[in-house]
Amino acid sequence: ASLSLLPDIEYVAEAIHSLDMAKLPSDDVQAILQQFPTDREMASVLARDTPDALWDAPEGFILALAAIPQCHARLRAMCLRREFGERVRRVEKGSVSIREACRSVCSSQALRALCGATLTVGNFLNSKTLTRQSAAFSLHILPTLSKTIDADGSHSLLHHILSLCKAEAPHVFRLPLELSSLADALPFTLSSLSDDLSALVSDLRDASVLCFRQEAKVPKKASRLLHQFIEVSEDRLNTAASELATAHDSFETLLLYLGEHELELPFSSSSQACHSLIQSLHKVALDVQEEIATNFKPNSGPSKSIARGGQG
Repeated sequence: ASLSLLPDIEYVAEAIHSLDMAKLPSDDVQAILQQFPTDREMASVLARDTPDALWDAPEGFILALAAIPQCHARLRAMCLRREFGERVRRVEKGSVSIREACRSVCSSQALRALCGATLTVGNFLNSKTLTRQSAAFSLHILPTLSKTIDADGSHSLLHHILSLCKAEAPHVFRLPLELSSLADALPFTLSSLSDDLSALVSDLRDASVLCFRQEAKVPKKASRLLHQFIEVSEDRLNTAASELATAHDSFETLLLYLGEHELELPFSSSSQACHSLIQSLHKVALDVQEEIATNFKPNSGPSKSIARGGQG
């Protein structure tokens, strides 16, 4: 929204002073914050202000804002009250999605079967070049199975592994179903959720300071409503923090289950490792789903179409 489209400046100033969210829509609050004058701009106008001065709209707007105690903090508090629910829900949703993704991987019998078959086939293919068989492999190799093509160029290595599993481990075809929850976790990382939560804590702290700062001169009714909002929001943040901590614990459990020690992964943080692992396994599930649809009959095993993931 453009400042030129805002209501009368006195009306706006009164709404900001009283923290009246009914008078000032969220878009208007955002527009004012985005174009809020710098300290230098505000000082320049105030230095030139006299009782007889005639100001254009921009300078008049700056003077009106300067007359409101803790104006910027007031605007941020108004934004927080409107946006808090959506912002904290993102943290909660992301935490639950990552937790469920980790649990799905740990409980997937199909993934275990695919890994076992992949290890068997890999040892067979490398039997002439390796002095001993491998006991394990990195899960980040799995997405390459669909890109590795046989000598006559007809099928991928994944196709041959699934063909082997069709008779001996048919439950491998349940992989798309068992890992269907991974798509929900793709838009999130543990670090971004931690950053979002920290920003909410900081914004709520600033709102609390405004509520109790005498020089802010917040009207009693507005102060009471803001205080109630802060109390409820603090409880909600504690719940969100617990959800995020559980997501971190779930990933640590996943690493132990997979035998993938965090320091051995080619990433600088557990957040990157978690996101990359979920991406890799989601890609494998999509590859298996495509193989089932293209080269295996519907009765080869139960399957389910899974989402490709999106942005949160």
